[in-house]
Order: sequence, then structure tokens, then C-alpha cells
Amino acid sequence: MFKREKLLLLSICTILFFILLTAHASAMTDENVKVIRTSGSIGINERVEFNGFTLKAHEFHNDTVTLAIYKNDNFVELFDFYENESRQYEDLWIDVLKIEKSSVLIAISMHDIRTVWTELEPAHALWGDYIQKDRYGIEIVSFTDNSINLGIFVDGNELVEETCYPDTENVYLDDFKIYVSNIDKNGNVNLRFFKKMPLDITSIIKTKKDVYKPDEAVNCEVEIFNSGDATINLADVKLTTEPAGKILTPRYQVNNLPPNQTRILEFPLASVAENEDETIKINAEVTLIDYFGKRYTYTVSKNIYISSGFGIIKEVVPQELEFHSDSHTASNVAMIKLNVFNVGGTGKNVEIYDSIPDNIRLYNSSSLEWNKNITPEGCINIIYYVIPDIPGEYTLAPAEVFVNDKTVYSTEVSFNVHGPLISINKTASIKDDRVQVTNYIENVGDRAAYVIVIDNIPLDSIIISGSEFWDDVMQPGESGQFNYSIQHPGKLDILPGASVQYQDVKGDQWHFKSDPVLLSPDDINPEISKKELFEFLVSSYLILVLVIGIIIIAIGFVIYTQSRLYG
Repeated sequence: MFKREKLLLLSICTILFFILLTAHASAMTDENVKVIRTSGSIGINERVEFNGFTLKAHEFHNDTVTLAIYKNDNFVELFDFYENESRQYEDLWIDVLKIEKSSVLIAISMHDIRTVWTELEPAHALWGDYIQKDRYGIEIVSFTDNSINLGIFVDGNELVEETCYPDTENVYLDDFKIYVSNIDKNGNVNLRFFKKMPLDITSIIKTKKDVYKPDEAVNCEVEIFNSGDATINLADVKLTTEPAGKILTPRYQVNNLPPNQTRILEFPLASVAENEDETIKINAEVTLIDYFGKRYTYTVSKNIYISSGFGIIKEVVPQELEFHSDSHTASNVAMIKLNVFNVGGTGKNVEIYDSIPDNIRLYNSSSLEWNKNITPEGCINIIYYVIPDIPGEYTLAPAEVFVNDKTVYSTEVSFNVHGPLISINKTASIKDDRVQVTNYIENVGDRAAYVIVIDNIPLDSIIISGSEFWDDVMQPGESGQFNYSIQHPGKLDILPGASVQYQDVKGDQWHFKSDPVLLSPDDINPEISKKELFEFLVSSYLILVLVIGIIIIAIGFVIYTQSRLYG
């Protein structure tokens, strides 16, 4: 009996241990945050209601909106809110998220516990260790009896070095935290790492068809799928068209969208009769807001065509590419789709023309001209592929359809190619018997890269100061430079270009050489030239004065001698 009681007690203790462990883990990943209960975009005299509170837009100013606050139909106050201002009423929070000319986006929130952190793999670290977690690096710098010094790095750059104590949390850049425990002065420590869960969605605009007659009703759907790991506190969806048209309900909000859930929002368009023979571009801007007010913005678009005759729709798929060093890899290739249609009742022969800009090459194609027959109520699809030469934003000109002495145009389309792009500008100047060389490097792309520059020195040249080698991790938009001086035994007319190698986080590598530098009299330092010219003029003047003085003395001596002889 006693043995059974011991086993029962052991089981209870084990269960309690796991409950406490789970509770502690939840405490590390959960926070008390503002959870949006309802929201709305309202104009003058429109309202948002929740839990007996009513908010009514009373007046709009340049940068504020006056809201009338009611509780159980009793007036509370008028208050002028700035954009992103928050104000508490009892247990509710009113947040003004966006102020536009005649509308304001409002959210009403209450505090609640939500899971906002995800735990990464923990580590048992030793003195001198360097641990990489996501974009953060953690260096174990030193120990004391009851603390530890950690060096924190972000993208390879030191952020801070600070002292951490046992059983404490330390948060960095608001999205990464470290929990420290079991510090041993002999050089051992346990570390737990947590990353704030970002928001992410996939979104698409859908219509029943791509071509509409001028008298047809157009209804479009915006589908939002929460592809992240965190619940979306608020998704604000705003629809616009190009050219600008009237949308019966141009804005919707979705509150508390859990992971792996989808919402479909319907946006009916008003009459499109005035857009005959035009492409209408439908744009949806989706703004996500997390529990801390951080915003994530996504845009999606779709083209439809309004016609009672012929038309053409041009698309590029995908609209976002990642650049790779192997230009023929599948993710470097963009597909261009031309959908040519005949809404009328007579078949026609049509001529189709398209073009591509600089820095783009055709892939497995040689011509951008086609001659096709289209049946009544029929359509044809033309597909070709292009490869961009460098990262950047590309805009493709409208495609053309020529039929019955009339030309119909598609819209222009754009796509982005993401990747690092390193540029280098090498210059040189002559100073005395030395050549001063400067290399200016810049990452003009939108991805980080590790860059190595090795400058090429002319044969028989000697480096007097500095170094011909430079390397660094360059974030998008960052720049750097290095300088050195050389001596050359003979005449030097040209400097060879520098060798550049860079690599992105995916491991793709690129190599190129900068342009050579021609040395000419224009490369001579202008300050040195002025000084030398000044010294030359002064010395020439002194010599001239001396010569004139000698001549005057000589003439005087001759005159004096002659006067004595014949005097």
C-alpha cells in the first residue's frame, strides 16, 4: 500500500512539474496586448459602436479629426485625435489609425493575453562562444559570479554589449529577446531565444472573367489568406482603380484573422461604360496591424478590359523575382502573357506587336511580332519569356493590336527583380611622384551582400600607403571607400580596373572588373598646379628683375667709363 502511495505521489509531482513548465513557457511567449474588438472607416456623422460606446466622426481638420464619444447614448465628450493617437475610456482603447480627407479609420481595443513570441532552439553556451539566431549574433564575452556580459550583433554589426543577470529577459530591437539562466562563473550559461512572430499574408484579386462589355456589372473579390504564424489584429483593405472609377464599397476591415484562415471581401464596381476600349487596373492595398501597432503593407492588382470589339491584356508572372548568378535558372525568368480577344461577332486577322526595354533579354524567343486570326467571341494567348540582366524595377511598355486600321493598346506592366547590385567608381590623381587611388563602392540593390574588392596594381608599382584590399557586408543603400598610394618607376598612363566579387545570403556569387582609369594632365592635383605655377611666376619675375638690374648697372658703368675717358 505504501508503495502505491509513493507511485501516486510521484505521478502527481510529475504532472505538477510539467504544468509549471508549460505555464513558464507560456509566460515567456505571451503578453498582455491591445486586441482590436471592432473597427471601421467612417465619414462625417457615421459611427462605430462597441460595448455601449458610440464613436461618431464630428469634424475633419488638416491633421486631426474630432470624434464625438457617447456611452449608452449619453454624450461623453468631443475630442480632437491626431493620426496614430490612442485614448482610454474605461476598459476600452480608441485608436485613430488613419486620417484621410473625409474619412477616418478607427479601432476599439481591449487588453487581453495573446501569444506573440515563438521560441527558437535554446543553447548551453560556454565562454567565447558565438551563437547565430536568425539575423542576431550573440557572443559570450565574460562572466562574473552572478552575471554575464553578452555582445549582441545584428546582420554582422555590433548592436550593444550589456550585462545580463539570471532569470531575466533582455529585448533587442523590439523583436528578439534572450532569457538567461544558470550562470556558472566557470564559464557556462543557459540561454533561451525568442523571436516576435511577424505577420504575413497571401492575397489575390478575382473576377469572373477578364473581359467585360460596357454594360456589364463588374464584381471583384479580394481573398486574404493568413500565411503567417500569428493572428492578424487588423487587416484594412482599400480598393482603387486606374483610371479612377467609383467603387460602391471601397474599404473593408477584418479583425482577428487566425493563422491558416481565409477571408473573402466583395467589391462591386459602378458603371464601366465610360471605359470602353480601355484596360481597368484594379488595385488592392492591404495593411496589416499587429498587437503592437506595427504595420505591414501589401499590394495586389488585376487588369480587366472593357470592350465591345477587340482588346488585349498584358500580364507578367511572377511580379517579384529573386536574382541569381545563373541567369537561366527558373527563378530568373519572367513570363509575359498577352491575351488578345474578340468580343464582336465577326472573325478578324490581327497583327500584334510588343517590345522590351534595355537590360532585358528574350529567352527561347526571337521575335515580338505575330499575325493571328481570331474567331468571333474568341481569344488567343501568346506567351514569351524574358530574363533581366540586373536587379531593379522594370516597366514593360503596352503591347499593340492592329486591326481594321485601328490600334488597340494594353496597359504597361511592371515587375521587380530583387538582389544585391554592387557598383564601383575608381579614380586617381597624381601628387608629386605618387598616384593617389580611391575606390568608391555602393550597394544599389535591395539585398545585402558580402563584398570583396582587390585592386589591380600596375607591374613594378610599389604601395606607399594604404591597402589595395577591401571587404565588408553591405546592406542595401550602403556605401564605402578605400584609398592607397603607389609609386611607379616610369611613365604611367593607365591604371587597370579593380576586381570585385560579391555574394548574397543564398550563396549566389558575381564577379566583375571596374573600368580602367586613364591618367592625363587633367588628373594632376589642381592645388599643386597652382602652387607650382605661382612659384614659377615669382622665380621668373625675380630673375627678370635681376637681369634688368645687371643690364642697368652695366649701361651705367659704360657711360661712367666713357665720360672719364673723354671728359
